[in-house]
Amino acid sequence: MSKRGFFGCSGKRPVRDLVARGLSGFFVNGSASVRPPASLLAAGVLVVVLLAGAGTAGAQSFGSTSSITRLYTVGEAVSSSSHGNPLPVATGGNGLLNYALTGPGTATDLTLPNGLSYAAPDWQDPGDGHFVNNGAAPGGTITGTPTEVKAAANYTLTVRDATPSGTDTLTVSIRVRAAAPSFSNNASFNKTYAVGETVSSSNSDNQLPAATGGTPSLSYVLYNAGTTTSATLPDGLSYEVPTDTSTGGAISGTARESKIRTCYDLVVSDSENTPRTDTLNICITVLPPETETPSPPTQQTPPEQPEPEEPASPAEEPQAADLMPEFVPDTFAAQNYEQDARISPVALPEARGGDAPLRYGLSPALPDGLSFDEATRVVSGAPTETMASTVYTLTATDADGDAATLTFTITV
Repeated sequence: MSKRGFFGCSGKRPVRDLVARGLSGFFVNGSASVRPPASLLAAGVLVVVLLAGAGTAGAQSFGSTSSITRLYTVGEAVSSSSHGNPLPVATGGNGLLNYALTGPGTATDLTLPNGLSYAAPDWQDPGDGHFVNNGAAPGGTITGTPTEVKAAANYTLTVRDATPSGTDTLTVSIRVRAAAPSFSNNASFNKTYAVGETVSSSNSDNQLPAATGGTPSLSYVLYNAGTTTSATLPDGLSYEVPTDTSTGGAISGTARESKIRTCYDLVVSDSENTPRTDTLNICITVLPPETETPSPPTQQTPPEQPEPEEPASPAEEPQAADLMPEFVPDTFAAQNYEQDARISPVALPEARGGDAPLRYGLSPALPDGLSFDEATRVVSGAPTETMASTVYTLTATDADGDAATLTFTITV
């Protein structure tokens, strides 16, 4: 045969490898495309076939890619098809390409962050010359669930072909960050204050919950609910940002006005390049001051006075003006409650004027689970039934029967 030669050597594996390479293209990305004659494989001798135009592939290479980064999160599973898996595949080279990951740094073995592992391709010859990959995809994969935070460290991915000196390397930077910040242990935060009450930020009852997780340091902002507008707290109260990691800030000051239950969003952000956030619902109610009933004066026996002389024609005493009670303003915000959810106590407005004392009543009857305290004008409880928007009338009646009314709606 023109331009063909045969010479022998023992060993079946060299037969298969060199015949494969000599037939130019027998292995394509590790799979057999041409099978050597079975009689040659069974002979147990080395056969080299020289064909016109046959040659070897160029040196294996990761091309223009010299480094890659991989970012993982504590507690987040990494599968063989997520988080950038599999790792890059080299091209070129002679025969099968094998991959190895080492590090961190210049270490010749591999120590990945706890919970992660690396799997490389595993080429196996079942005995018929068709090599099979029983391992990971070419390039290899990093899988598992990381259990600890790790700063960025460099690892080395090395690819090697059948030529002992034929290698190329790729730097793989790996970092494991903490789980996203979360208020998971606190669904909401509700506080009720009274007008004139001093609210101290050093009191733990006024300190907002801190988030857990996230990449330090965490930052907190209080917004009006559902917006990105800085919170407008009741007059006299303010939000203090936290000075350490034990709280999410605090409410402080002295409330100067009553205010129905109003909610806000406490948003925490971590320090990632793209910050991760979580939101906690904060609701505040300010009740009006309690009205103190003055003690009756001490009864004293007046000294005896001489009886006045009866005037010839006594003049009639002037009639005192009849005082009328009134609500100012005469409007009140609509109330929206959730079924089976306990509401923060709501103090209804106080009327002014009229002949003391004033008595209060609310009609129609409230939904089951809610109650109205006529002495304090406070609605409280947890509604156990749904109710469409219903108009309620608050009535203030003075001592001589004069009345003022205020209407608003309740929806459950």
